[in-house]
Amino acid sequence: MTDIEQALENLRMQTESLPFAASVAHLYGGFRELAKSRFLIRNAIWLNAFEIAAIAKWVYLTGHGRSPNRVDWPSILNAYKILWRATEAAALYPEEPAVVVSFALRFVYQQLVWNITPEKMQANFLRTRGIFGGNSHQSVELRRKFENAAGVDFYEFLKAAHVAFALFMRTGSLPDYEIVDALRSGLSPATVSATLNVLSTTRNGFRKYYELRAQAKTPSAVVYEFNPLLRYPIILREDRYSCVFPELINYASTRGLYFLISDAAGPLFNTTFADAFEAYVSDSCAAALGPGDVLTESQERSMGWTGKTNDVSMFLGNAAVLIECKNSGLFSISKRSADPQDLLADIQKNLANAAERRGLFQLYDKIECIRNRQ
Repeated sequence: MTDIEQALENLRMQTESLPFAASVAHLYGGFRELAKSRFLIRNAIWLNAFEIAAIAKWVYLTGHGRSPNRVDWPSILNAYKILWRATEAAALYPEEPAVVVSFALRFVYQQLVWNITPEKMQANFLRTRGIFGGNSHQSVELRRKFENAAGVDFYEFLKAAHVAFALFMRTGSLPDYEIVDALRSGLSPATVSATLNVLSTTRNGFRKYYELRAQAKTPSAVVYEFNPLLRYPIILREDRYSCVFPELINYASTRGLYFLISDAAGPLFNTTFADAFEAYVSDSCAAALGPGDVLTESQERSMGWTGKTNDVSMFLGNAAVLIECKNSGLFSISKRSADPQDLLADIQKNLANAAERRGLFQLYDKIECIRNRQ
């Protein structure tokens, strides 16, 4: 047994022994402490939301202990850190700049997403409402795909998610009838049912999602695997709903909708989302500067331009800002694996594609055309 396999087995054994309800209460308190401190507690800099979420994932998956003894939480966290250390000690990273960049992106995508401040929640909400709720045909199509996947009106879903967030800000666990009654006070039974289906699942459903869409293929990738809490922040166990980190309800009902719809609609959804996102960016620019100072790719093509172009251009006096929209810097495979080679492949394909002159090369070619008065 390798050091990684031994560390993983130790973590599994310790988390399996954790009592579910007591662990949810403890983890809820840890998340609330971090959130109130804006995710930096100076006398406990070792404590971060990403690692608490990782422990919560294992509790949701396997925690079933019934021992009345007090849990040694530092040992549980240390077991996860030991697995992390063993994983990194066994990794062979080529000494080249591209790998260093991909390694940094790994932390951005895997860890910073958990630091959900009030400002980030507001930004998530406004951006999602703008992308999905716009008047462009692209937004209408995106909204239709969400409603087909979720079975609920987009705006009613946002209202219900907001109510659920407020409920779990008071406590980490609620009887099922209490959350249903609170939601039904201003929303239809169909909206309540569909919203809970989007944001919550049973422990068995959580395990199935993990096994089918998140579980790492090798022990060496476990510490970087996708955490299903980002998809299902609320867990239904017996007759109680639990949520260790209420801010994840905001994430799942805004940025996390991408996972919901892509799981239901497949790879063709990427084009639909990209079109709606570009429309949102151009509309936002036009609202800030005026439509006469914004030029979209389609408008530029209609004027006869056949060379390399970008999604949106803003004109500021004698200067211009060129914008190339990307759904994300990475694709879903590397987000779920966080393998440096997967990350590097995505960067080279999506952000800096020299062969197809896309991403940064696309903007460079457009600037060269402008400089050469082409």
